[in-house]
This record gives sequence, C-alpha cells and structure tokens, in this order.
Amino acid sequence: MPATALFEVESRENWRDLLQLSQQSALQQAWAYGDAAAGERQRAVRVVALSDGEPAACAQILHRRYPAGLGIALMMRGPVWLRPPAAGEETAILSAIRSTLPRTLTVWTPDDTDALAVRSGFHRIYTGYSTIQLDLRQSPSVLRSGLDGKWRNMLCRAEEVSLAIREVRGGYALDWLVEANEAHRRKVGYRGPSPHFIRALGVAQAPGQRLVLVAEEAGRPVAGIIVDRHGRSATYYAGCTSDRGRELRCHHRLLWEAIMRLKDAGTASLDLGGIDTEKAAGVARFKLGLGGEPVTLAGSYLIPPPRTVLKLRSFEKDAPASAVAVRRREKRKGPQRRAALSM
Repeated sequence: MPATALFEVESRENWRDLLQLSQQSALQQAWAYGDAAAGERQRAVRVVALSDGEPAACAQILHRRYPAGLGIALMMRGPVWLRPPAAGEETAILSAIRSTLPRTLTVWTPDDTDALAVRSGFHRIYTGYSTIQLDLRQSPSVLRSGLDGKWRNMLCRAEEVSLAIREVRGGYALDWLVEANEAHRRKVGYRGPSPHFIRALGVAQAPGQRLVLVAEEAGRPVAGIIVDRHGRSATYYAGCTSDRGRELRCHHRLLWEAIMRLKDAGTASLDLGGIDTEKAAGVARFKLGLGGEPVTLAGSYLIPPPRTVLKLRSFEKDAPASAVAVRRREKRKGPQRRAALSM
C-alpha cells in the first residue's frame, strides 16, 4: 500500500484544483459550502491525503469545539477520491483524517453506497440520502433521447411558449425565488436548505459558480432554479414554480437550459438535489424523468475519537512541490474548458 501523508489545505485555489481532479464531487465538499456553514465556534477544516507524494483524496470537515476541548465534526459526502484508491488505501486515509480531530466525535456521511463504511466497522445512525446523478459528458442529443417520453414532450411544449429566461444575480427575482422555494418546502414538509443558508452559500461562491435562472412572463417571475457548481460537478440546489409556471412547464425548460449551460462550462455531472418519494413524490417523479441514475448513499456513521493524534501540516508550505503543482501538470495534458456560466 502506498505511504500516506495528510496536509491541511489553506488556499481556495488549491482546493478548487484538487476537486477538478475528480470526475464527481458533492456540494458539501465545496470551499463555499464550508465558508457558508462556518460560524463563531465552527470552522471548516480542509485536508488532502498524499499517497507516494501524489494527491489521492481530499475532505472538508466542519469542526465545532465545546467547553473542555470536546468537539463534534461533520464530514459530509467525503472524502473525495481524486483517483481510484489502492487496496487498503481508503481505510488508511480515513484513519489518518480521524487522527487529526482529537477529543472529537465525528459524524461521517460517505459519498458512496456502503462499501467503505461496512469495511470500517462503524455504527450507522441515519439512513442514506437518495438522489439522481446525471452524466453531462454525454452529447445533447443523447441526453435529450434519455429523457422520459412524457418529460420530453413537456419540454417541447415549454420551448414553444414565448418566455424570457433570464440569468439573475440578485434583486427582486432572486428574493422571490428563495422565498417561494421556502414556502413550498414548508407546505410539502421535505428537508431542504433555509433561505438564510441559500443566500449565504451564494455570497460564499466564487464568481461564475452559481447559476440562477428565472422564467418570466410579461416581466413577472413564474419559475426559477438555483444550481451551484463545485469542482467538475454541479448540484440543483433550490427551485420553485408558480401555478402559472406549472401551466407553462417552465421547470422543464429551466432545467434543460441549465444542463446545456453547465455542459458548455465543462461540468461533468449534475446532482439533482435529492429525492423523497414519500413527502415529495411529485418532485421525485419530475427529477427521475431526466433519465439520470438513482443513487442511495450509505447513511451517516458515528466515528469515536481517535486514540492517536496527528498534527496537520500545511499543504502550501510543507507538501512536496510536485503535489502542489499536480493540477498544473494536468492542464498541460490537454485543453480544459473554462467557460463561465454567463452566456
């Protein structure tokens, strides 16, 4: 098994470049998500594991300290694997991450089904999150042919309607979208981000990493969606549709427009933001109509405090220069599309 070393990443640019090495990562591992979630007693800890001097995995952990030095940590949908792990490497890296959190109980939600969690022998405390992953590396024609027939027909009808599809960054339309999304969430009763966190995440995002599309009829918003990019992935984070928007099938058009823009920006995968077949069956059916792959994650596991403690060193200052420059080497291998989301 390769030798493993762990470093703390302090540069947003380096974190971005590390996530770019993975075909798929979760929004909860984005730098902006950590910044939005951090508070007075909670901070985001970002680590990268090097195996034989090369980046193998990275993880963002939200760590909260309590009196007497006790802590609670959340590692949500991490680590992000930057290449296929070697035999035994997953367990070794997870153990190393755990060792950086002294006197801390960790709640770990892996971004896989159950393989690593079962092998590690941890106790599951929550059942898994279900979502749909859409592979955006496919051509537009293949993506369109993969739509459910009824979904595709609704998209065709929406494309025939005279609507203004506008990208917004603030103002009345965004406020309407956020508040309408919250009203629908409360009415239906499903779990989702609060208006405060939706706005905080938008503030924390780097330019070009959040896409907000609003459909307007006669200058009035009737539907809208928020999509956040992270690494080579993106997540459909929030959305709403008025009664008039449903009549016009606006959400079909908005999501398809977002998918095309994400493809143009080089995004490889889209997480459709979770499905709940019990409390939000209609929303689940709508998302399934996009033809992606349904996934149910392993759940959340409780990891006890470590017996030995590992002191983190700085990735920028102490890691081998070859590891810090790995993304620059990747860029030289072939052209990378770096288009902004704005059209």
